Amino acid sequence: MKIIYSVLIILITCIIISCNNSSSDDGPTGYRDPGLTPKDVSTNKSFNNIAVGCVNRSGQTCKAVIYQGTPYVGIAIDDDSNFKLKIYWEGTINTPMPITSNQYTIKVISSGIEYSTTSDPLNVTITPHVSDDKLLTIQFNSPINLGGVTINNGATINAFKY
Repeated sequence: MKIIYSVLIILITCIIISCNNSSSDDGPTGYRDPGLTPKDVSTNKSFNNIAVGCVNRSGQTCKAVIYQGTPYVGIAIDDDSNFKLKIYWEGTINTPMPITSNQYTIKVISSGIEYSTTSDPLNVTITPHVSDDKLLTIQFNSPINLGGVTINNGATINAFKY
């Protein structure tokens, strides 16, 4: 009987540990928000021309990341003012683009208002940064209209690579 109780306790403990979601994401299982912290220092991090209301940032304290997880890719920026962007999709950084609006998730918070609905495809080009191997450059090749805010065609993010 003691063996049965011991096995049950171990099984329950394993279930609790495996079901624990310790990341700060609000998306599907498998996507892990790597967080946006200035500890990921590179003077080449930046984002420019993202959207109206988004302050361009660059340098060591710029909060821009790209994360390749299993099975998701995530891009996130925070301008430390009033604009935050999170995009993720199932695949890799080499996923053929464009992908349809039901194949990716986007969330923008601008001036305290959240926008997350679009019918526009995601069409980005992701390439190694020209001078910093810790970064990837993300170029938006078409706009994404979210109602009250639009991610601009030609917007560029130089993001720290996780």
